[in-house]
Amino acid sequence: MGLLDRFTKKTNPKAPATWARKTAASEQSVEAAPAKAAHDHEPKINDSEIKVPSSHGAGYTTLLRPLVTEKAARGEVVGHYTFMVKRSASKNEIKRAIQTLYGVKALAVRTQNMSGRQVRFGRSLGRRSDYKKAVVVVPEGKTLKLHEGV
Repeated sequence: MGLLDRFTKKTNPKAPATWARKTAASEQSVEAAPAKAAHDHEPKINDSEIKVPSSHGAGYTTLLRPLVTEKAARGEVVGHYTFMVKRSASKNEIKRAIQTLYGVKALAVRTQNMSGRQVRFGRSLGRRSDYKKAVVVVPEGKTLKLHEGV
C-alpha cells in the first residue's frame, strides 16, 4: 500500500553489509562505555570564584551608542555629550552608566523621547523606531573619549 509505505522504515538494498555491522558495533560500544561528563577535562570552579568582566555591566545595556550629529558635535565642545539610551532608562541609571564606563561623574542628564521618522522605500512607507536621547553634562576639564581612532 502506497500510503503506509512512508511510515515503515526502508533499508537501502545497495548499501554495503559493513554499514549494518558498524552501526551495531557502535551501539554496543556506547552502551558498554561508562557515562562521562562532557567537560571532565575542565577544572571544577566554584560559583563564588567566577568573576564577570566589567564589559558585561549594566552600563553597556543602558547606553546604546553615542549620537553623531552636527548639533551633538557642537555640544561636545562645551562638555555636553549626546547618547541614544534604552527607552526604559532613568536619569540615575544613565548617570551610573557614565560613571562606570567612562569614570566621569555626570553633573546633569537631560532626556528626550524621540519619535521615529516616516521613511519611504520606493512606493511603500515605513517608520523608524522610537528612541530615547540623553544629553549628559560633564564637569569642565573632563572629557569622554567617544571618537577614539576616528
